[in-house]
Amino acid sequence: MKRLFILLLTLAMCLSLFAMGAKLDSTSTNLQVFTDSLGRKIEYSTSPLKIVPSGNVAQLALYAIAPDMLVGWSSRISDEAQRLFLNEVSSLPVFGTFYGKKANLNKEALMAAEPTLIIDIGEVKGSVEEMTKELDNLSKDIVTPVAFVSGELKTFPQMFLSLGEITGKKDQAKKLSRISSEALLLAERIKEDHKDNPLTYYYSTDDDGLTTIPTGSFHAETIDLLGLVNSIKETKGATVQTNLEYLYIADPDVIFVARDSAYNIITTDEAWSHLTAVKENKVYRIPDVPYSILDNPPSVQRLLGIYYLADTLYSGEYDFSLIDKTKEFYDLFYHVKLSDEEANGILRL
Repeated sequence: MKRLFILLLTLAMCLSLFAMGAKLDSTSTNLQVFTDSLGRKIEYSTSPLKIVPSGNVAQLALYAIAPDMLVGWSSRISDEAQRLFLNEVSSLPVFGTFYGKKANLNKEALMAAEPTLIIDIGEVKGSVEEMTKELDNLSKDIVTPVAFVSGELKTFPQMFLSLGEITGKKDQAKKLSRISSEALLLAERIKEDHKDNPLTYYYSTDDDGLTTIPTGSFHAETIDLLGLVNSIKETKGATVQTNLEYLYIADPDVIFVARDSAYNIITTDEAWSHLTAVKENKVYRIPDVPYSILDNPPSVQRLLGIYYLADTLYSGEYDFSLIDKTKEFYDLFYHVKLSDEEANGILRL
């Protein structure tokens, strides 16, 4: 009887250990490790994966690849985005930007949402060592792992593949990576084709038509990628105030504007009529539904900006339909299907 009792007890202990081992194995499968763009090993839970973007660039990229995993925004999305985006995410809470000059993170609201991973997308700020330390400290402060993924315009193909690895959305990642590669290859081709006689441009970013961006500004990265030359030679500051006397001398081939008021001034005011771009009807109001396709924020919508510039500046020279590219982009990146008429309206055609 005693031997039977010992045997049963031993069996029970074995079963208990087996069950515990199975539980540990099950738990461990919910953890994933990702090596981010800084070389940091980021361990996070995927059961479920609940993501928060650190800033504007990240939130549009993450919405494109995994809208169902988002539990909040870094900043309020535009009214047009709320109208276009999926209903289940358009009203998500806003936690604020995590760091930088505009940092306004609401840590209490963030932690209440219980995210399992924060994703920061963009360029390395400072040195790798400095950014590593900053993100490690942030992770400790909010008790949530923070991964960094390089997200400059030229790195978008790899960025989406990395996001696919993190989220498990590998099929969507491949589609987004492919579209990114195709757009960037088109930009390279245009730059090469027109390198001997590049167009000059002027880009007005404010209401008055005389507030512009200097050479090298991130606001002009999409335009510069195609090889166009900024007629404003200033290289300092986020924006520059210029005047018509300067523009008469520079006489840009094309003019881009971000505001309706600037477009109206430039196209109707007699003082502007002497510029070549005005005389040849080459003043363009940049589409911005739900965000400017050239620059603000400097995120994924700029890929569509490449096709817009190619069609606007070199119509018929490159074999694609801007309407079809717009519909494809909005479907894959914004998860909304447009009619031809809606695409036309967005493009201001």
